[in-house]
Amino acid sequence: MKPFLSPYSHDFIRVASCVPTGAVADPAFAVAETLALVRQGDAARVGLMVFPELGLSAYAIDDLLFQDALLDRVDAAVGELVAASADLFPVFVVGAPLRLDGALYNCAVAIHRGRVLGVVPKTFLPNYREFYEERHCTSGAGVRNSNITLAGQTVPFGVDLLFRSTGSAAFCFHIEICEDVWVALPPSTLGALAGAEILLNLSASNITIGKADTRRALCGSQSERAIAAYAYSAAGPGESTTDLAWDGQAAIFELGVLLAETERFPTTPGMAVADVDVGRIRQERMRTGTFADCARGVPADQLVFRTQGFSLDAPAEPLALHRAVARFPYVPNDPARLTQDCYEAYNIQVQGLAKRITAARAQRLVIGISGGLDSTQALLVAVRAMDRLGRPRSDIMAFTLPGFATTEGTKSNAWALMRALGVTAAEIDIRPAARIYTPAATKDPYLDDGRPPSLVVQSYFAELQALEAAFGKGGALQRLAAPDLLPSQAGVDMAQEALAVRHYPVPDPVFRTPAGVPHCTYLVSYRGPAQDINVWLTHYINHHPPIMARFPGIRQIEICSRMDWCGALPVPVLAHMQRNKVVFDSPDALTAALNSPVRHEMRADFHEFPPYEGGNTHFPMLTRVVAGVAAQ
Repeated sequence: MKPFLSPYSHDFIRVASCVPTGAVADPAFAVAETLALVRQGDAARVGLMVFPELGLSAYAIDDLLFQDALLDRVDAAVGELVAASADLFPVFVVGAPLRLDGALYNCAVAIHRGRVLGVVPKTFLPNYREFYEERHCTSGAGVRNSNITLAGQTVPFGVDLLFRSTGSAAFCFHIEICEDVWVALPPSTLGALAGAEILLNLSASNITIGKADTRRALCGSQSERAIAAYAYSAAGPGESTTDLAWDGQAAIFELGVLLAETERFPTTPGMAVADVDVGRIRQERMRTGTFADCARGVPADQLVFRTQGFSLDAPAEPLALHRAVARFPYVPNDPARLTQDCYEAYNIQVQGLAKRITAARAQRLVIGISGGLDSTQALLVAVRAMDRLGRPRSDIMAFTLPGFATTEGTKSNAWALMRALGVTAAEIDIRPAARIYTPAATKDPYLDDGRPPSLVVQSYFAELQALEAAFGKGGALQRLAAPDLLPSQAGVDMAQEALAVRHYPVPDPVFRTPAGVPHCTYLVSYRGPAQDINVWLTHYINHHPPIMARFPGIRQIEICSRMDWCGALPVPVLAHMQRNKVVFDSPDALTAALNSPVRHEMRADFHEFPPYEGGNTHFPMLTRVVAGVAAQ
């Protein structure tokens, strides 16, 4: 069973692009250097490794490629690598010049567990500028259904090969060589369409100024177009510099993103290693319907591949992920890329909004401004859209909507922003809404204050004059005292009280209550009077709310102190010195809070209260918000 703490258990395959130290026409040296890196890969549990083009002979050796002594030694070198691979974990692919039917081919040889899995010849041989490969080698174009004898084994030979693991580390790879990726239709495109998820390129690739960026662009774009991983190896130290220079640039790309790259111009062997997300590649191919459409559009004979199977089982031991994971995955680390992304994100919104304004023939834009990041960005986009359309910014109607969680800082920010941008600005206080409370069932370990009130209505006002106007003669809330308003409350005692409200912050004010389901509030009342109201209130404000804020699941804290006012409702006016409420998602959440250690702290602080009379009451109440009951 694959261990959970291993990339192989989550559809990753560890891949390495290798740059060994080379030597001119010295296969024995090449074998030693290759095996040294393969053994490092074995220790790191790399599943697939790719080495440079013609690595067993060296690339820049001109007519030495025709020497039978060298070619015989290359054949023997392949045999040595095959024998040594018997107890090594990775599949690895090496470059070698090989003879077949009187022709010399520039080949990639895939090796695993004592087997040659297959040999792929290079298709496109460059014969321009500094290259003259056609002088020495024959193109593999059109070579299909052929075989070659190598390391005492008769194995498949041709450009029609895919290699698929049938073990628990399942993946499929395709091989091409250097120039193959520089052409308009790389062979790896067909390999990907036929099912290969990882594409390998054995390259020598001499370096010229600016060529490294071109390689990155080629390999990255090929991995993105083919929805694949692309592992590229290049010749490094030890290659002949008679005519050319070498920078040893090896890299691994996945869906256009560079995962790993070796240091360029190295003086020692090295390899780029990364865990390739094969599962992601498969998912992206399923999501991108045009990938399959493209495969159907290719002549069927071009997608006929011989699939060579091998068994690579996931390592039994846990492994750390060998892949960079961005701390902020949606925010690039590169300042230039971040600037570009922000420019594009901003202008996408501006362009879209400007078009929508035009299409809708909108005369005004209406937007709510909280003073936070989201509404600030939205207003900036709206302003720029109006500017682009040549419209006055005053056509934007911006409103700040202070509520119970609004701080003076965010409110002032909202006003400063609206004024600075020159939009039409206004404020609508959304607090003047009613709370309706009805009894709820909870369990307090300390208290049972008996039957709760059958109904409580709480309404908010920003100013005392607005309150008195609403409850005065002819006011909007005079009807609350009408006997026919609430038939279910006929005959009950009614009372009224006005209080000054203080709101206190809580760690998490966001309700988790489903839509339409009431919250649960613990309504607390202190009748009074206190021996010294200033001393009592100072102690309460300084001690009790900070303890309340530690209740698990608390969403709101409200402390209400008595105030004098003129009320015209024909019901008694109460004068409780203080009321407070703590609000939770549900009765169960309130019960959990009342039975938490914080409740014991509350009780201990209660015993420290300065002297007061009249006792107190605690009632759990279901809470519904009804907007528009009162207006400023």
